Amino acid sequence: MTPWLCLAAVVGGMVLGLGAFLGDPLARYTGALWASFVAQAVGALFAGAAAAALARRPQAATAAKPPLWAYLGGVPGAFTIFLASITAQSEIGLSGTVALMLLGQVTFGLATDLSGLLSMPRRQPTMLDFFGVLTIMTGSAVIIFFAG
Repeated sequence: MTPWLCLAAVVGGMVLGLGAFLGDPLARYTGALWASFVAQAVGALFAGAAAAALARRPQAATAAKPPLWAYLGGVPGAFTIFLASITAQSEIGLSGTVALMLLGQVTFGLATDLSGLLSMPRRQPTMLDFFGVLTIMTGSAVIIFFAG
């Protein structure tokens, strides 16, 4: 495991929180569904521009085609922005929303590890994994009920 991969994951989490923060004002004025649509449209435009800019770089050739479900990655992203737009405006707030989103990501990751869902390699969760979930749950409760 390289430090760059860990840094990329941390930055990804920060950007996820930033996306919820940026979508919140738009959702207040237009509604969560429209804010989610705009976020996904802007993301698609940005991804298209990045893909066009990187199109000249040589790509590694692969013989296998990805499974069809692999093309559905935008669906959970759109749903995430939609739900974040709703919850960030509530009494949960942005910090509570991001904390609970982290809890959802970790529990889904553990379920995926345990079941091998989506062709992922199976891994038996340890007590330390469950302690991490308990810690995130406790931190989320503190943020939502006792902070601010």
